[in-house]
Amino acid sequence: MVKRIVYGSILIAIIVLLLWMDHALQTAQFPRRCQGWENCQILLGLPLACMLALLAWVGFGEMGRLSAAAGMGLLPGSGRACTLVVATLPFWMQPLASWPHQGTLALVVAGLALMLLFVHQVARYRRQEVIRRIGSTLLAVVYLGVGLALILAIRIDFGLWAVALYLLTVKATDTGAYVVGSAWGRHKLIPWLSPGKSWEGLAGGIVAAGAVGAIFAAASGDWAALGVAPAAIFGLVLGVFGQGADLAESAMKRDAGIKDSGTSIPGFGGVLDVLDSLLLSSPAAYILLAAMKG
Repeated sequence: MVKRIVYGSILIAIIVLLLWMDHALQTAQFPRRCQGWENCQILLGLPLACMLALLAWVGFGEMGRLSAAAGMGLLPGSGRACTLVVATLPFWMQPLASWPHQGTLALVVAGLALMLLFVHQVARYRRQEVIRRIGSTLLAVVYLGVGLALILAIRIDFGLWAVALYLLTVKATDTGAYVVGSAWGRHKLIPWLSPGKSWEGLAGGIVAAGAVGAIFAAASGDWAALGVAPAAIFGLVLGVFGQGADLAESAMKRDAGIKDSGTSIPGFGGVLDVLDSLLLSSPAAYILLAAMKG
């Protein structure tokens, strides 16, 4: 518990510093130094993009560990490269905001990434375990790359307040579920998948997420650009998706027969053990924000 508190506080401090740097870059007077990019929009999300690239790099290694434990291998070089590109794609696509074919570009990148995986497979392993190796590598690319890319897209498309709200509510779910489940958890949620989770913890996590969303909107005022009630609803919905995303990683770890994805973050496990609730809840967060702000 002490390790979780200490390293959890360090992680929070890093996130706050990251968002502050992002805000500082956004408000700095860069346009005079730019060469053609209106208002230097390319700078939106730069610190976050760098952090997500680092997390994608480490997370891919942990996915390799899970896959190896489950009897499957990844394509390390091409797979990691594809994950990094996909995870930071919203950042690199900003200069093409006015390009008429921007929507198709993501499909082109996906197709090229898949071709790269096939080339790597044939060049190094020939026909050995083609489907298994490429399939497990694609899982890592999509799981990490798309999940992280949507977090970055939330920041770029909706602003810093949106990504702050998202991170706070999802992590409030984790904390609320842990505290309530530890104190009052009696009825197991899915014992064969995650023995430590309970229905009481699930309810506590969802309520905590809704409460944090409402408090954030009330305390932020106009900066949050979202009312208290919508922010509370956002938190409640993300609480459900966050717990589902957490269970998804539990399924992979159960298949691999390991408790934690890694050891890089003392008290928490690996990077995937911290990111799990965020990766598969980011699509729901983006859709909700688009609906609420549209």
